[in-house]
Amino acid sequence: SEKENTIKNLFSKKRGDPRIIHRPPRTFRIPQLPRISRPSKKLTIAGGVAVCIVLGALLFTTAFSSATIVIQPQKSEIPLSKQKVTVDPALALIDVGSRRIPGEEVKYIGNVSLTFSATGQKNVETRSRGAIIIKNAFSSSPQTLVAQTRFQDRETRKIFRIQRAVTVPGAKTIGGSLMPSTIEVAVVADGIGAEYNLQKGSFTIPGFQGSSKYDGFTAEAKSPFIGGFKGNSKVVTADDLKTALATFEKEARSAIDKKRAAELPERFIVIPEAEVFEIADRTAPRVGDPGEEFTITGQARLANIAFEPATLVQFFNMLLHGDAASNQTPLPKQSTLTYEAKVSKDGVLDITVSGKVALQAVVNKTLVV
Repeated sequence: SEKENTIKNLFSKKRGDPRIIHRPPRTFRIPQLPRISRPSKKLTIAGGVAVCIVLGALLFTTAFSSATIVIQPQKSEIPLSKQKVTVDPALALIDVGSRRIPGEEVKYIGNVSLTFSATGQKNVETRSRGAIIIKNAFSSSPQTLVAQTRFQDRETRKIFRIQRAVTVPGAKTIGGSLMPSTIEVAVVADGIGAEYNLQKGSFTIPGFQGSSKYDGFTAEAKSPFIGGFKGNSKVVTADDLKTALATFEKEARSAIDKKRAAELPERFIVIPEAEVFEIADRTAPRVGDPGEEFTITGQARLANIAFEPATLVQFFNMLLHGDAASNQTPLPKQSTLTYEAKVSKDGVLDITVSGKVALQAVVNKTLVV
């Protein structure tokens, strides 16, 4: 075809044919890139250290942006050996010069009544006993009554006698009126038997009958009259009474100790060895008194001087440090102290202290940033 002939003619033309254009080959140069020098080994290590420092600083700043400083005050324990101190209830403040600290007088009172069984038995004849309150509404002059003076119950007409001489005080004149005076006296029935056991009584003095003193001197039973008996009966033996009295004293002491424990403020302590304990107004039967049971009554009394351990520790702080005592805080709960004590006649408590006193330094907050 015409197209194929045209192509053949093109490839069959000789070199130099003007229809063929010859161009010299182009040469392309690739530009050289600048040479990168390798860093030295020392520079590499220095750079790594610098990076670590920067990263560490950044980490510290981020993780520890705030810190808490705990200040522990210094504690000290000061040994003591038989230091004498006086606890004075009349004192308001510590007196280092006289070695005295304030205290508080404490007293506890409790009424106790216990009943026991009698174990003896015999044929007995006993008289009833009791106490009466004699009243003088006659004059302001005292009146002496001799031993065995009779008192007669208005209702039963039973006679009771006082066993010792007594003087009834004179009445007092107040605002123009006469105020009767009184005195308590023990009496014993004039006869034997239970018929003299009265629950109450109002008495006159038969010896004054027919005179103006008869109505001016009267008496009332303080409590029931008991003990009158005739016949075979249980009686109180010596062993019954001895055992009962020991039990009564033990129970009275226990009751008053419980009362003290309940009423004494926690900040105070007392030294048991310095306590004064007694049983007042005790009543008890006599050996041979009849009855299935017998009763002992009395009033338990306990007295002592209490003090605060914190005050005692502060005293030793002031004694040891003087004007610098304010730089120490007493630690009474961490102090270990033992005491020897006795109550003096002038109403103070003398104690001998041994052990260790614990103190803690006061932190000056103005120095803490």
